[in-house]
Amino acid sequence: MKKLIVHTLAATVILAGLATAASAIPNRPAGARKFAAEFVKAYRDCTVPNDATLNPFLSLAACSPAVESDPSCGFDPNGKGKVKIIADIPAGDLRYKVKFKRLTASCAGETLDFIIKYQQTNDDCSGGHCTAVPTELVAGSCVVTGSGTCSITSTVNTGAGGAVLAPGLETSLELHGCGMKHNGELVFTCGLLLD
Repeated sequence: MKKLIVHTLAATVILAGLATAASAIPNRPAGARKFAAEFVKAYRDCTVPNDATLNPFLSLAACSPAVESDPSCGFDPNGKGKVKIIADIPAGDLRYKVKFKRLTASCAGETLDFIIKYQQTNDDCSGGHCTAVPTELVAGSCVVTGSGTCSITSTVNTGAGGAVLAPGLETSLELHGCGMKHNGELVFTCGLLLD
């Protein structure tokens, strides 16, 4: 059975503050305040291809063999992980919940850091609307239990130790990725498993 893992993430969450219509971000959706994803195992990027996929419709350059970014922790055969992020408009923050179950025994006692990669556009610059440089933020951590569970329920501002996102600003937050790091290496990433 062949499996296809997709871990490209493009999503936008809108934090609409108390901006006036004149200062509102142009071309914004009516909602976009919730985001949910599941986690897949993270693999190193292919930088020097030595192979190709066999798809007759779209053959892609590839690297063989596939190399896990961090092979020290993974899913057992029934393991899984998921994340849900919700914009908390009055607080100018993002509430999130990360939940893993049935991680391998080698993960027990290890700390996993929840990271969010994002870029924000808002009305908080001297020239009006601006887009900030892409940022990676550690939003919180959990320690894997002996039974292979790891969960976090928090907010981005709490996890970061300060007001990363502020109330009263109209912000478009483009999510470029999310995942879990172990000792600085991406071990799980938000994605899809097609099998």
